[in-house]
Amino acid sequence: MWTYTSSNAAMAALQGGVLLGWQQSLSGSLAYSVVTVLSNPVSVANTRMILAPGAHESLGQCVLTIWKEEGIGGLSKGLVPRLLKAIVSGAVTFGIYEVAKTFVSATLK
Repeated sequence: MWTYTSSNAAMAALQGGVLLGWQQSLSGSLAYSVVTVLSNPVSVANTRMILAPGAHESLGQCVLTIWKEEGIGGLSKGLVPRLLKAIVSGAVTFGIYEVAKTFVSATLK
């Protein structure tokens, strides 16, 4: 949620006002994308540990092994499909969130 509120605040400051719905959806896409990129190495290591039980002592050791043997390419495997999903999911999730928040806010007044 921090990435979403931060990107909303930055976009609003650049625009000088309140964001429109599509801009909030764009902000949600950006937030999900940042989280996806940052968490992808852990996801890759986790998948490898599931597929090869006992091959690595810990998640951290698995990440280091991938880094040493394959470099950044190994830690970023599967990133493109995950990013595509994140972009769409972020836009839909936060677009609906903002509409619901506005509706509930107006209803409770």
